[in-house]
Amino acid sequence: MNKITLFDIEYEKYTQSSILFYVEMNSYVTVNNTSFENITGKRGIIIRSDPTLDFYENSFTNCFFQNGLITLYQRYLMSGHIHLYNNHFFNITSNYGSIVNAIEVYESFKDLAHFINSTFENISASYYGGIIYSESRNLNESIIFENCEFINCHAKIGDISYSVDKNSEPFISNIDELKKIPSALATNPTNLVLNDNSMNYISLYSGQKIPDGISCKINKYIINK
Repeated sequence: MNKITLFDIEYEKYTQSSILFYVEMNSYVTVNNTSFENITGKRGIIIRSDPTLDFYENSFTNCFFQNGLITLYQRYLMSGHIHLYNNHFFNITSNYGSIVNAIEVYESFKDLAHFINSTFENISASYYGGIIYSESRNLNESIIFENCEFINCHAKIGDISYSVDKNSEPFISNIDELKKIPSALATNPTNLVLNDNSMNYISLYSGQKIPDGISCKINKYIINK
């Protein structure tokens, strides 16, 4: 099969736009041996109303997606199944979640984005979640990274993943190795440094509630609980 290269694509109209694929209504699309290079836009891929996209041995290089390569927002029916086998991602940047930006994922939906034997190299986000940023809970059956390699990934918080809490992280087959890397995985804040009117320090695990009887100062406002 001949190799196809798509490059120097730029899309400026940022209203519900995808610049590579917009697929819906139970469609089935397969992409093989294709290079996507120097692509700029708001989103790369949007799926709606349960289509399936299969990507085999493709490369994504030197791309910027403002809201990630893949956007999942099920309130607007942005759901389906994306399977990526042996793909290589190099120099991909975004504001939040350069590869997956999961704004809203319902717990009942499984296998939305499944990466298998893929490599992520020099991936970065300006703020949270170098590879994946999520505002949803219970992603471990919805977003899956199986036998994937992460090389030189960075973000302000969560070099690889930023999730709501520990129980809401995506499934990553080598997550135990990633946990040994400082700042690779992040969740919502889990500690508070308090003012002199309260205890000196509190440490929380993901998902725990702030205890009673503390006070802290945020800018000009005093919060007592």
